[in-house]
Amino acid sequence: NYADKYYLSCSLRTDGSSRFAPKNRWGTFGSVGANWRISQEEFLKDVEWLDNLALKASWGTVGNNGIGNLYAYRTQYAVNNANGEFSVSKVYFGNPDLTWEVSENYNAGVTASLFGGLLTVDFEVYKKYTDKMLYNMPQPPSSGISSIPMNALSMQNIGYDFDVAITPIKTRNALLSIRFTGGHYNNTVLNLPESKK
Repeated sequence: NYADKYYLSCSLRTDGSSRFAPKNRWGTFGSVGANWRISQEEFLKDVEWLDNLALKASWGTVGNNGIGNLYAYRTQYAVNNANGEFSVSKVYFGNPDLTWEVSENYNAGVTASLFGGLLTVDFEVYKKYTDKMLYNMPQPPSSGISSIPMNALSMQNIGYDFDVAITPIKTRNALLSIRFTGGHYNNTVLNLPESKK
């Protein structure tokens, strides 16, 4: 925070998951966000009806390892005992090339408070791109395996959200606030496994 006008935040993290082989086990994800309180600038300080006006933007990545099996990179077997006879059967077909699903997010918006808090507005647009989506690819029943875990999909989400609040009554003993919220988004699948197109 500098001069109560400029804000910057950053983060960096590294996650590890036993679902992936040692060569793909670790994923590094980061984010950066900024906020500019325009209402604190000299050219807006004398605008009496403007309580607060800020622009904000952020970018970040996040990882997902939700493929189900705790050791999805390993082929797994079960030992069976039928009438005293032991046998080994394959119950899960692992994928050693499996890796983190990664989502990249972009956000930008504006926040405003007007007329002593009578009206507040928050509007934000976003874009999210998800790559290497984790997917259990169905297999032919004759193979004896129902699916194989893969990084097989990619998707894009674009949309906006808004929140508008009007507070016509704000006294020591009474408060009346009317709020409108909404949003719209569009999902687009950019890549599908060949057998699912």
